[in-house]
Amino acid sequence: TWVIEDEEKEGVDVKDNTKDESTDSNNSEISEETINDSDNAENYLEDEEIPENVDEQTLDGNVDEDERNWYTYLNEEGTGLIIGNYFGNLANVIIPEQLMYNGQQYPVTEIGEGAFRYNEKYTNVKISKNIEKIDADAFSYCYSLTNIDFSEAESLKIIEKNTFVSTPLKSVVIPKNVIDIGERAFYGCYA
Repeated sequence: TWVIEDEEKEGVDVKDNTKDESTDSNNSEISEETINDSDNAENYLEDEEIPENVDEQTLDGNVDEDERNWYTYLNEEGTGLIIGNYFGNLANVIIPEQLMYNGQQYPVTEIGEGAFRYNEKYTNVKISKNIEKIDADAFSYCYSLTNIDFSEAESLKIIEKNTFVSTPLKSVVIPKNVIDIGERAFYGCYA
């Protein structure tokens, strides 16, 4: 089920997320970059530098506010945090509304490019109210991700290209405040 809240809303730019007829029946329109990423999919997160002090938290359903489990960095304006990666072990991930960064509390406003890509731990992700943008490939190739919850994503405006490529999402309700959905944001969702 794919629903955009308030379908009558003007200004929503939904780019071509449909399968290109020039590809074969196995969803195999693959760029050289995708092939390279796919070849390294198993090692993608292993190659990331994981901080030594990361807790092995396993309490599903809780907001993981331990800043040691989140790799974040400041946005260009210095007003909010971008999630670069998550190192916790929760299957049900709730994106925190805010986290500490260099001793100061900041709102989490963006999910960075490839932040959760190729991760098979996550089955459910809830987007918090401060998230304004989800960058390209943020959740692509998350083969266990069946649910993305936008119910509190009141600030979300942009879902970039390839964000959920090849994930088994069962249904998605796009918030009415989203004004731009990138090319192939939901391409290959196969549930």
